[in-house]
Amino acid sequence: FTATNFQNLLTLATDYNRNKSAIEFDLTDKVVERRIRRDSKLTFSDQQIRRFFEPTMTKICNCVKDILDKHVDVSTIVLVGGYGASEVLRERVVSQFQDRVQIINPKHSSVHPQAAIVHGAAHYGLYTSVIGTRIAKKTYGIRTNEKWFDGCRFKESDAEWDTKLAEKRVKDVFSSLVKKDARIKPGETFQSCGYSAVHSDQTSITFEVFQSDQYSPMYTTKNCKRLGEVEVPCRSANDKFDVQFTFGADIRVEIIREDGDRHFTVIKID
Repeated sequence: FTATNFQNLLTLATDYNRNKSAIEFDLTDKVVERRIRRDSKLTFSDQQIRRFFEPTMTKICNCVKDILDKHVDVSTIVLVGGYGASEVLRERVVSQFQDRVQIINPKHSSVHPQAAIVHGAAHYGLYTSVIGTRIAKKTYGIRTNEKWFDGCRFKESDAEWDTKLAEKRVKDVFSSLVKKDARIKPGETFQSCGYSAVHSDQTSITFEVFQSDQYSPMYTTKNCKRLGEVEVPCRSANDKFDVQFTFGADIRVEIIREDGDRHFTVIKID
């Protein structure tokens, strides 16, 4: 258009610039209550800006309420991070929860809400005991292979025939060691015992570690994330192994054979 009708375009632009001040804007949009001013700027009221954040604030406050309802001994909320610097969110949290818990906002201290996360991470790295208890965000466990039988918790359709053992087995079973929302103290160890090789000709066993958002996941193939593995030598199908998860800044996964032989790995968690 501009190449073939440049003169027409120039005339149109000139007419618009000469007459635009006389154009009346009649907008009925629910959001734009103040209309568009003639200087071509869009103006929003304070109430309109707050409404932009309403869905997010509602979700955050509902999440906080759920946590407080589950853990009645929580006494303090610390507002940090990008949202912690939001006056709108801070006012909502204070008005909704100040009767239940103490609310601390680093904005009024020497540490900015966004910098508080870095400050806290560095402090925790130096003094891990500063946090007395953590809440598990996920369910943690290992992948196993179990025998199927009438009345067990698995569907027969999920089982496969094992020709070596001449029986039906269920693969990819999630064997939980730590449940979601469990209270974990720094350095606390969780243990599960009695694992062994499936087949007598196995020379090693690979213990694969998984996490899940579900409280009681049944399989490692649905809504789960593989975190790592520990491979251990196996002398016979009679070897018994214990699995230990020790929680700190990371998870130390240790496999212990009944004769005391140990193998481990360290897995980073979010």
